[in-house]
Amino acid sequence: MRSPRRSLAPLLFALLASCSGTPPEPADRPDGDFVSPTEHLVRASLSLRGVRPSLEELEAVERAPDELETQIDAWLESPQFGEVVRHMHDEWLLADVDNNYYPMGFPARGPLADRGAWAVNESISEAPARLAEYIVVTDRPYTELVTADYTLANDVVATVWGLPYDEEAGGWQVTTYEDGRPHAGVLSDPWLHVRHASTETNRQRSRAAHLSRALLCHDYMKREVRVPLETDLTAGGRNAIEENPVCVSCHHTLDPLGAAFAPYRRVIVPQYTFRYPIAEYDPALAADYAPPRFYGEPVADIYDLGQQIAEDSRFWRCSIRRFAGQLLTQPAEDVDNAIVDAALPRFVDAGFQVRPLVKHLVLSNAFRETAPRGIRRMTPWMVARSIEDLTGFRWTTTLNFGLGFGRIGDVPLLEDVTFGYKTLAGGPDGYDEWDPMTTVDPTTLLALRALAERAAPTVVQADLAVAPTERRLLPAVADDADEAQIREVLMTLHFRLYGERLTTDNPEIDALWDVHQAGGGTANPEAAWTAVVFAMLQHPRILFY
Repeated sequence: MRSPRRSLAPLLFALLASCSGTPPEPADRPDGDFVSPTEHLVRASLSLRGVRPSLEELEAVERAPDELETQIDAWLESPQFGEVVRHMHDEWLLADVDNNYYPMGFPARGPLADRGAWAVNESISEAPARLAEYIVVTDRPYTELVTADYTLANDVVATVWGLPYDEEAGGWQVTTYEDGRPHAGVLSDPWLHVRHASTETNRQRSRAAHLSRALLCHDYMKREVRVPLETDLTAGGRNAIEENPVCVSCHHTLDPLGAAFAPYRRVIVPQYTFRYPIAEYDPALAADYAPPRFYGEPVADIYDLGQQIAEDSRFWRCSIRRFAGQLLTQPAEDVDNAIVDAALPRFVDAGFQVRPLVKHLVLSNAFRETAPRGIRRMTPWMVARSIEDLTGFRWTTTLNFGLGFGRIGDVPLLEDVTFGYKTLAGGPDGYDEWDPMTTVDPTTLLALRALAERAAPTVVQADLAVAPTERRLLPAVADDADEAQIREVLMTLHFRLYGERLTTDNPEIDALWDVHQAGGGTANPEAAWTAVVFAMLQHPRILFY
């Protein structure tokens, strides 16, 4: 195992930052342009945990706004934050695609024959994000995303790629590749190579372009290229990419970058796999490639490439852009340079640990603005996670048929494209659509209504059957409660679900009172409260924070 290249760049950058002072955040705006402390709490909770804050957490910040930072510190240490980090990286790396069709479709065969095919493919696709999660929650430098001399695998991933695995320990484990490939964090991950395949004529350019977009925020596909009309791209295509100035402007950096991926099989069609493990690394494949380079700097292989990326300030800034973009629900390239400039010295000083960076971003002015960034919209995964937390209902189905690669098995319906409602509910498929929806449309509302229709009776029946202290959602209410008492409960429920405290005579509480009465009132409490919860869970407001 080679020792990592030592660089003075991070030290020099930190020294310059300490001499010149940390760049300030953009100037504060009037208080009216920021969300309230409890709304800030809701925004932080959904961003860091994927769930809404509890009533106790809301009331604590309502009483003492300074409690917000304490809550954020606790959430950053929670297992839920690790899960959020996984979903972030699934999106950035375009790793979370439809489990049922190419480039997924790994068969549940051989040692995996007793598994559901959906779960098999889910494990394979989330391996790169599991590595990212491990780096973040163990407070390792985020640069290990491209330099780690280890990987993460569960028994499925270990079976598919032939990794050492401790069956007794189980779960996701730190392990290493034993097929001779250099270790370089996610750059070495075989699923990312399968996901971002390259044909013989493409010469690894698609993999290189994806790497540049995801890790350096340099998107070759968004560069404006005007090819002269006289350029012959049929007979002289090869000469054009080497000699034509317009073509060379991209290819002189993209092609050498792609050469670093030459030892990895260009295309693997999982459905045609009949035995595990899959051999994905073959140094002989690189024989006809020119030596790889990283923007002019020679690199020997993926290991060297990872070291170069880790030392490049473009990677540091892009990492900040991606975390900030996720928290602000905007494309990474649209994140203000001032936000990146303010966060960069902190990121470097913290040894590239992510949790201090995320805390800084969540407490920043930009995060709590009402405009111009405005409100955020939950992704389908966040909707599923938050509704499950509120009601105990998880929307799944079991499919006992297959698509030629094994029984599909259990499918979470808001996380699946083919059999579920992920794209209909506004989520990306990681292939044709890369970004989640930020507004709502009819299919989003139909999916939300179907979810609320199932979740509302689940939580009401469960809550009314137990003591008030054991309830998930409904506050205590007596069977013979009068209108004033019911309005108090409606007010508390509104605060819990939407993070906004209203008075009992507010028009919104009036509307909920009408729903309660139409549902059955005190004559049929279960039906009345089911109607209220159903109405509140299907309202578009539940999607925004």
